[in-house]
Amino acid sequence: GPGPRVYVGATGICDNVAQCIDSSDERNCSSADTCEAALFGGPVNEPRKLIEKNKCAPWGSNAKILLVCRDIRDQMNCSQPKHSPLICDVDSYPTNISARAVCSSVVMVIFNMVLCDDAMDRQCVNPDRQCTLHKHRLCDGLSDCASGADESGAVCRYMTAEATCIRKYMTGHRRGLAIPQKWILDGVIDCVDGMDEMESLW
Repeated sequence: GPGPRVYVGATGICDNVAQCIDSSDERNCSSADTCEAALFGGPVNEPRKLIEKNKCAPWGSNAKILLVCRDIRDQMNCSQPKHSPLICDVDSYPTNISARAVCSSVVMVIFNMVLCDDAMDRQCVNPDRQCTLHKHRLCDGLSDCASGADESGAVCRYMTAEATCIRKYMTGHRRGLAIPQKWILDGVIDCVDGMDEMESLW
């Protein structure tokens, strides 16, 4: 009968090295979308092909080993919107960024990379010592920190009374939210339509 089932991670799919007896990990790999392989993500002497099976895959406990692309492009434009909440321009093209690549120590510290043209992926805050998250997850009605500090901090005390907008980092409900007054005309575009930086509105 067939041999034991083997799990093949994202870095082992379409890397021109068959890990399955039937080579199923190397099938259906024709793709014009490629990237430079990460140093620890498998063979680096040729481009990695990006297909549905290896895009936006979990990095696992040792992300440095499981990266697919050196430029983290495998974590962009995921097919499932819930996994790619941040909208920003990358090289002037509108792009969705995977949640795991936003405010990530792997991206910011190990690789020292900025993914968004406006560095929106690095707009990170620490509501308390145990919690780091994207600033757009503050004051959204969803408690992300165990302490609830992301919903009770000073920035949440003064919000717009009527004006709402869709933030670039879309939280779970994906709807218009009140805007912290601290974000208005601060030089950082937080709303998808840029209304927080339109002087004529304020």
